[in-house]
Amino acid sequence: MLFRSSNSLKDLIAMIVEGDSPLPVEGTSSDFNDLLRKMLERDPIKRINWEEIREHPFWLNGGLEVTRRTYPQQTQFEAYLTRRGINPEHFYK
Repeated sequence: MLFRSSNSLKDLIAMIVEGDSPLPVEGTSSDFNDLLRKMLERDPIKRINWEEIREHPFWLNGGLEVTRRTYPQQTQFEAYLTRRGINPEHFYK
């Protein structure tokens, strides 16, 4: 599978919503593939949240710790969520 990237949040959202589901990456652990699949979930309500990412076995089994970070709000993403009837504050916990 060829991975695409974008510098535009709008384009990135479109790629997630409209693109193919990620396939397992050969030569990587099942924990990595599980984390990747959950991070690339199309539905933002079902997508893994920050705390779940921090506690995922991919990091824990490798003896790593992911520290808490504060990220700036994303107005395009918030507008997308609002149009779907989802409260954007859910994603900034």
